[in-house]
Amino acid sequence: MINVFPQLFPIVKKLKDSNRIYDIATCCYPIPHQDIVGVLGSPKRPMKVHRDSCIHISEINPERKISLNWNCDKCRVQILIRLNDCPDVMRTILNALKIDSMIPDLRSFNVSPDGTSVASIMVVVTSGQNLNKIMKEIREMPRVITAKVKKIVPFLDEPKKDSNCKPMINIQLLSTGSR
Repeated sequence: MINVFPQLFPIVKKLKDSNRIYDIATCCYPIPHQDIVGVLGSPKRPMKVHRDSCIHISEINPERKISLNWNCDKCRVQILIRLNDCPDVMRTILNALKIDSMIPDLRSFNVSPDGTSVASIMVVVTSGQNLNKIMKEIREMPRVITAKVKKIVPFLDEPKKDSNCKPMINIQLLSTGSR
């Protein structure tokens, strides 16, 4: 396997800034420690990162697929929760999640005239199993109508100023066909 796009490594190193070169696919929501594949888009569209087992990429030309490795052990997950509104309803949910040594971050909370609310929270997860457990807990809470993953982004700890920080994503061709 050979490295491609070495000129992109400085951008990959800065995953938190607006120069993202990828989007996490919303069909399969890959999480750190899962095998992932990048699907190259057009010059105006970023690469989409999928699980390598995602059914939506099975028919894509292998020359557009790039083997990727995570450069982080955690990711931030935005979860949208629709629930029946009542006083302190979110406090109950946030406190229940905090018990599992996780600190959820309430991003927004909107109340509808029909007596329901929609909340957006961010949590940090370390595996697909961890995310499944969190989603199950939320869905089983009183007053919760639905809960769904809205967005996933890699969570990178800020590098120390004196560290020799190098990108850890290995972008490699999947196919070994001639070019």
